[in-house]
Amino acid sequence: WHSSANAYLVVWQRDGNVWARPFLSTGSPLNPAFAVSTASGAAPATQPAVAPIPGASTFLVVWNQSGFDGDGRILGRAVMTAGPQDASFPIAEEPLAARGAPTLAAAGEGTHLLAWEDSRGGHLDVYASLVRQEVVVNTSIAYTYDPLYRLVNAAYSGILNGNYGYEYDTAGNRLQFQTNL
Repeated sequence: WHSSANAYLVVWQRDGNVWARPFLSTGSPLNPAFAVSTASGAAPATQPAVAPIPGASTFLVVWNQSGFDGDGRILGRAVMTAGPQDASFPIAEEPLAARGAPTLAAAGEGTHLLAWEDSRGGHLDVYASLVRQEVVVNTSIAYTYDPLYRLVNAAYSGILNGNYGYEYDTAGNRLQFQTNL
């Protein structure tokens, strides 16, 4: 329940995307369902979670999205009861790690606690991160892929600033992750 929006927001996955629909306290639908994510077939969005953004009529929706290379990413998007507010943005995107099962809770004062499963150390652990409200509404990202649909460069502003890139060997295996190219 989000007291500022006077609504619940239900999220689910369908056809490789995350969907949402707001409901009133009576259980009646407030608006039609809408897509939160815009995943492609090779990188489906799964395991959505939602929490209200305190002090705004907005929710934060997070989900797991596996990349073309099999790495998992946790993405987020600010959503109002009428639909998505801004573009989606990465929250947890350490290279060469499989992620999943994100869960989200409002931590007060415009902050959320995000926790997820992560295998970056070679075994499954639980990681967590605080996500600030200004990050939710002021983050953008642009990806560049090579002809084989491998991520080559990502330009971030907001939660992370700078350019980040991946280097591949001649067989197509990812060798390293570089920051601030």
